[in-house]
Amino acid sequence: WGSRREQTMYRETYDLAGVWRFQPDPHDDGEALGFQNQELNHRYWRETAIPSCFESSISDVERYSGVAWYRLTRFPLIEIRKNRGYLLRFGSVNNHAKIWVNGLLLGENNDPFLPFEFDISSVISAYGLKSIAVRVDNLNRRGDLPGRHTGWYQAGGITRGVEVVAVPPVYLEKIAVTADHLGQISIKS
Repeated sequence: WGSRREQTMYRETYDLAGVWRFQPDPHDDGEALGFQNQELNHRYWRETAIPSCFESSISDVERYSGVAWYRLTRFPLIEIRKNRGYLLRFGSVNNHAKIWVNGLLLGENNDPFLPFEFDISSVISAYGLKSIAVRVDNLNRRGDLPGRHTGWYQAGGITRGVEVVAVPPVYLEKIAVTADHLGQISIKS
């Protein structure tokens, strides 16, 4: 797998696209079986390219609805520095995701169309980056968009890029710029 590293004056980005391990979990018992644990032996899991949906890399899971897991344990060399913060950023995961790094739960995301990120600074500063586990389910729930009534098939998977971003110790996040009909602009962080 090829990784790409971009560097600007303020940020370094380590691309985690490439070959990940993939395992369908039709009974949703992967968490109880320890699929998120750093020590898990996943050598019999399938290989798949990220980003992709369930179906694009693995033909026998066509139109799969349910839970599946992704794991990554091979990483580009990430230079860990004391004066940096580190974010794990996902471009998109369809539909519902739980994310672990080194076996520690970072959090969840339930918006399949927007990027999201977690601060992994303390985890990788203490232990390095050993494993990423992602539990994905593409089941359509009440309130999801598009709604269950539309006949829409929700493809599951890590559908956009994954990267580690090294940021300065102080940075802005979640910046919103709005303009009204009078030309007034407001900026919020």
